[in-house]
Amino acid sequence: MADSNFVPEPNPVIPLLFIYIHGFNSKGDPTTQKIKELGKLGETVTVDYDSFGTFDAIDSHLSDEIKRISRFRKDHFTVLVGTSLGGYWASVIGKKYGIPAVLINPSVQPQHSLKKHIGIEFENFKEGQLNTMTEDVPATYPDAPKVGIFLILLDQGDDVLYPKKTEPWFIKNSVITFEGGSHRFEHMKEALPEISKFIIRVMTTI
Repeated sequence: MADSNFVPEPNPVIPLLFIYIHGFNSKGDPTTQKIKELGKLGETVTVDYDSFGTFDAIDSHLSDEIKRISRFRKDHFTVLVGTSLGGYWASVIGKKYGIPAVLINPSVQPQHSLKKHIGIEFENFKEGQLNTMTEDVPATYPDAPKVGIFLILLDQGDDVLYPKKTEPWFIKNSVITFEGGSHRFEHMKEALPEISKFIIRVMTTI
């Protein structure tokens, strides 16, 4: 009988590097279950950004950070991973530089979804500082790219960014859905084989 916990190894010769991009009003935390699970496949590092900033400011910052990390790990195969607003950014940066990206319950139109946060003071989940979304920020965002080297992972139970809208957005990419779950994504362990197969497929076609 096959081992249901078996995860195919992408390439034993080329080490993997996952660059993880957190969601709105959060911070990269290597102790979370999602990052721990990714660590079973390869090295994982997190990048932080000011999710209350404009599109151009975040794009510039994340581009610089990801290029800096990649320079120090030239022998690694780099894959971006992002959740929610971080999933949006993984799609944008991935498309921009041709980097494979795993998008987890991603935002696809932040110019609309961020509007509900305007004028509200938020305390950061991880660090405790206070931030407020200004009225001009959401309009700086374009739509997420619909096509790229993407794997999209969706929990059907996400009641923040609805999968019925997200799934058809990425119709030309690999989209995997899981029953139940939530916006936080509860199926990272189950998704590891899909992530691994995605990476193997990309490695053999570039």
